[in-house]
Amino acid sequence: MVVRAIVISAALFSISGCVGYSGVPKKNSVFETTEATTNDGGSHEKIERFREPLAEEEEERVKFLVKQRLKDPESAKFKDIFLSVPDSDELNSSTCGQVNAKNSFGGYNGYKWFFMVGDEPNFWEVNPKYNYSVNNDMIKLLCIRAK
Repeated sequence: MVVRAIVISAALFSISGCVGYSGVPKKNSVFETTEATTNDGGSHEKIERFREPLAEEEEERVKFLVKQRLKDPESAKFKDIFLSVPDSDELNSSTCGQVNAKNSFGGYNGYKWFFMVGDEPNFWEVNPKYNYSVNNDMIKLLCIRAK
């Protein structure tokens, strides 16, 4: 009787390995689309963003604000800082760029994207919790897709 239960359990276990489990279905991000609705709930329109250079004093202000969030602000290296401007007057511009700074061990991690709307920098998350990051979606929408 015990042998029969073990054989049945082993058979069920091996059969369960044949059935694939896809896990939690991945939801499409709201930021993966390039379309947006108008404020009055009207038709969809395609929103594009364009890169514009920053004034020198504005670029220094952005660097100062980003450095305040780093572990080693003096080691910060910046590249590709620009203003991401939408083709719609109803949307705000945002500042985008890349920063590389030393980590706690004294080594550089590599350049990471950041974006700013207002005075608060938000950074690309390498290992986001639950494999999803609003910051990463915003960077894709505001910075990486800007022409």
